[in-house]
Amino acid sequence: MCPSCVPTSGGRISLLKTAIATVNADHVYCEANILVDEGAQCSFITQTLANQLGLPLTETESISLSAFGAQPSASKYLPVATINVVTTHGEKIPLRVRTVE
Repeated sequence: MCPSCVPTSGGRISLLKTAIATVNADHVYCEANILVDEGAQCSFITQTLANQLGLPLTETESISLSAFGAQPSASKYLPVATINVVTTHGEKIPLRVRTVE
């Protein structure tokens, strides 16, 4: 099964939009696996990627996550930074991200 395919309870396969792309911060470049979710209000990266990019995580934002039909969870403060997604033509597209462990 492909890594972007997820079996559902009905036996069908759901395809997820994924990509491997170059990201950068300052003068550091890394390859990253990206899950594209057009409906998401926030973007996230792992602490591991933040460390690889040497991101200065001095700013935090409060975020409250909940699942469908669930009560909102307590607010969490996540570090925030800006990275760039680098296109095949070398353009840098800035992306504000929250860092999770």
